[in-house]
Amino acid sequence: MMARFVSLVFLAALACTSPTKNTDKPGSFSFGVQYLYTGETFYESVSIRDNTMTRTYFNDTGKCKQALRSPCWTQEDLMTTSAELSGDEVQGFKKLVEETNFMASDPDPDAVVGKQRFYSYKITVTYKGATHQVITGSFPGSASAPTAVRAIYRRLIDASKQKGLGS
Repeated sequence: MMARFVSLVFLAALACTSPTKNTDKPGSFSFGVQYLYTGETFYESVSIRDNTMTRTYFNDTGKCKQALRSPCWTQEDLMTTSAELSGDEVQGFKKLVEETNFMASDPDPDAVVGKQRFYSYKITVTYKGATHQVITGSFPGSASAPTAVRAIYRRLIDASKQKGLGS
């Protein structure tokens, strides 16, 4: 029973975690893209809110010596860096969202919703007044991420590196 409670607390904590330490308010931006990958010993988020790119990550310096059923990191352990994007860079992301038809893609291609134990990669896009999230799994037997997810992920990581935010 305790293990189930801890798992539920862990999932609730993940659902409530904000990549920019609660500075983003729902609906406070017109265009957004976020990649989020998190678990007990790691946290990685790269996001765009209008023309600001932000990378938030956990840099483990020995705090997480063993995996637990809940995160070993706290909000205070997360590091955040940001950079401004040009209008052309933002337009490039919008074009990619349209070209890949991301907003109409399967939100759960690996059927991870309802699975007990897995690490998920989440890509969330807010565009033209709508928000769409795709969750892909990282577990034995999971499929490769859909083309739209891979393309957006790659573009986010490349832009993050180009802006000096790391990978």
